[in-house]
Amino acid sequence: DFAYGSLRIPDWGPSNSLTLSFRVLHSLADSTEKQTILLDSYVGDNLVLNGGVSNSAGSKNGELTQGFQWSVFVAAAYNF
Repeated sequence: DFAYGSLRIPDWGPSNSLTLSFRVLHSLADSTEKQTILLDSYVGDNLVLNGGVSNSAGSKNGELTQGFQWSVFVAAAYNF
């Protein structure tokens, strides 16, 4: 079983084009966590750029701590 929490702050920054999100996924079985911060930037009507960082916390090799402890990601999505 898991607990999930999130906070989203939309429409801020230049032309209200940014959205900031915080997410936490918590394992109730072994108390490991995955925490994520994500920033979305809307560029025009068809393009979204986003980037973020994710962190795992808790005992090693737990449900949510397998693999890398930290990850950084960047992505783009285009609507046709």
